[in-house]
Amino acid sequence: MFCRAPPCLSARYADGTGPGAGVECIGFVAVQLTTNGINFFGNLTYEYVRMPQVTRVLPFPATGWRTTLLIGLRGENFEAPMWCRWWDLQPTRALDVTADFMRCRVPQLPEDRIPYFTTDIHSTLQYLEISPNNQDWTRYRRAHMWYREPEVTHIEPNSTFRGFAPEGDFIVRGRYFRLFTPALVKCVWLYDVNLPPERTPAELLAPDVLRCKPSRPAATLDAMTGDLPQQPLVNLEVSMSSWVDSASGRGVLTEERMELEEVTRLTVNENIQPTDCFLTGGCTMTLHGRELWSRETLRVLVGDHLLTAVPVLDE
Repeated sequence: MFCRAPPCLSARYADGTGPGAGVECIGFVAVQLTTNGINFFGNLTYEYVRMPQVTRVLPFPATGWRTTLLIGLRGENFEAPMWCRWWDLQPTRALDVTADFMRCRVPQLPEDRIPYFTTDIHSTLQYLEISPNNQDWTRYRRAHMWYREPEVTHIEPNSTFRGFAPEGDFIVRGRYFRLFTPALVKCVWLYDVNLPPERTPAELLAPDVLRCKPSRPAATLDAMTGDLPQQPLVNLEVSMSSWVDSASGRGVLTEERMELEEVTRLTVNENIQPTDCFLTGGCTMTLHGRELWSRETLRVLVGDHLLTAVPVLDE
């Protein structure tokens, strides 16, 4: 059988009004049954508790459409057991419940709730409620947002030296970038599938552009064998909030560092001396070294001028 619980004042006080303002109506009441309204039996109890409330969501009240995330909730009047419910989705039971803190897992947004019908909507704003009994829910409607995960389309430059840390920034272009808080924007460098990635700070320059730089070489030789890494392509993903990363599969190619061994100058104009080339220009410089043509394009910085080199075939 089912019964509807009355309000706390009606259950705890015969007159239904209570002792007056400022006194909370909480505590246990007896629950008994009757078949005739005169004779009662049973010794069950029912508890009226303080209204719980969430005051802060950690790390951030937003997750990707296809991401599940264990978040922390700070608030008041928590008492195990507790449940969390996002929108009208299936409730989840809270973990590690204390008087002012608990954890809940945010579910993925169901496929039928994702707005595929439009290319202009990349997020869905709904709400979070909590319950002490998986039946009676708060009505504060604390905001929570599901969003389309970011996507990487281009990386500039798309290569780096294997054993040396990059000296400049990488420009990452993509779609669905957004700024929740600056500290949450990260680049995620996956050097090795068997090791945790390096998460480095990134700066969002535009809705589709950010820049970042790894703190160490993209890939190094094996210290024991001296072999090249199994993965010459280092995957680079981006993150707009904690632990919600893109999954675009884009990467940066790692190459052996080129070495310049010799520079020879060939005079193009007979009136120009080779020693004057750096001042007057007009000379063709020939570079000799190793790994110079590992890529299709080679650029050479001469003074303040960035020049494009052309290959010279060995005779």
